[in-house]
Amino acid sequence: MLQHFHKNKFVSGEAATMRKRLRLFFVFYTQAVLKFTKLITEAQQREAVTQGRSLPPIPARYMYSFFFIMPIFFMKIRIILFWLLVILAVSGCGKNVGLSGKVTFSDDNSPLTFGEVCFRTDTFLARGKLKKDGTYTVGSLTETDGIPPGIYQVYITGAVNEIGLVNIGTNKETTLFEQLIDEKYGNPEKSELTVEIKKTTTFNIQVDRYVPKKKNKN
Repeated sequence: MLQHFHKNKFVSGEAATMRKRLRLFFVFYTQAVLKFTKLITEAQQREAVTQGRSLPPIPARYMYSFFFIMPIFFMKIRIILFWLLVILAVSGCGKNVGLSGKVTFSDDNSPLTFGEVCFRTDTFLARGKLKKDGTYTVGSLTETDGIPPGIYQVYITGAVNEIGLVNIGTNKETTLFEQLIDEKYGNPEKSELTVEIKKTTTFNIQVDRYVPKKKNKN
């Protein structure tokens, strides 16, 4: 009888330790999902500001974080573990592939060294920052982890060069920028750039230089 009591006590202690570990795991998991959602939301907001459009207050594409987190608080441990297995299986089916390339000007093949190359679908956005030699590498969560296979609209943001400071009034200055590429490349609907990603891909882009519009003389 005494031996049976100690055995149950040991099992209860082990179960309590496991429950504590699971609670800590779910706390970190929830924080990670919320942080990832925040990063994507901020990226979409920056894109919206660049293109002069607005986003809905709660985009439907971010509701996945709600469904990932809610089971943690309302389901039993066995059901939670089932959901985790489902999530892992789904994420394993959508393995990322590598994506890189180079952006050059169409007139002399010199590299574009400022800006970011953006790849987007209706539910996903990834960016690759241009380096001094005009090359870029695109990632989802990091700069080099690639993106899911699919068909992407491609556009370029931030392709400007800082010229210097200009006085705009008493003790006031503003930074003057020079537009480097044609404005159409900053709009995914007008850039005329699309690519289908099936495997590790090198996607090189040639762009036209920005030409200021001539003002009509009255």
